[in-house]
Amino acid sequence: MEALLIFIAAILIIWEALAKLLGKGAEPFSQDLLIVGIAVMGVSALVNWLVSGQLMKVAKQSESIALESDAWHLRTDVYTSLGVFTGLILLRLTGITILDPLFALGVAVVIIKAAYDLAVRSFSDLIDHSLLEKVERRIKEIICDHASDYAGFHDLRTRRSGPEIFIEFHLVMPGRVSVEQSHDLADHLESDLRTEFPRSNITIHTEPCNESCTRCGSFCTFFEKTKS
Repeated sequence: MEALLIFIAAILIIWEALAKLLGKGAEPFSQDLLIVGIAVMGVSALVNWLVSGQLMKVAKQSESIALESDAWHLRTDVYTSLGVFTGLILLRLTGITILDPLFALGVAVVIIKAAYDLAVRSFSDLIDHSLLEKVERRIKEIICDHASDYAGFHDLRTRRSGPEIFIEFHLVMPGRVSVEQSHDLADHLESDLRTEFPRSNITIHTEPCNESCTRCGSFCTFFEKTKS
């Protein structure tokens, strides 16, 4: 919704700018108001930059797409203010009134880009999708740190829902290992994974190794590949 509002604002800016370029609704500029406008835009850009920077920092820490959306909304206000600030200064120096709508069109393009990026990111977080490849690789590395304690693992599945991540995999245990030992290893793996991924929900399904398997106790395909 916030991305949509930003996009609508850009369309309205383009509409007004085109009207000015076509000579519709053009009004004479007051030099006094021009100076006031320059001052207001300068202060606005500075304040919004500071606030959006702090908001973006908190958004990254909390992994909140809502806060990040609001931060980008404020950041577009910074770009808008800077664009208007520059345009008004050039207008004050040159007296060329067409600069105002031209800068407005430039600002609108920047706003549309921000709205598009925000919409894509928001949509991505609204649907289930796997974690980034480098994150999944790190998860596999953590599991493989205990390769000597199990026969293997498979069917690793991950997804993100807002700030929460979900990790699920099957852990293959040697047939000689007791239920208690399997449970202890699963708990240990969960603890190690949560140390690096505090907002994780982990599901480990343990299953016995095929008795004909000769790899029990020291098998981790991923681990071997990364070592080679």
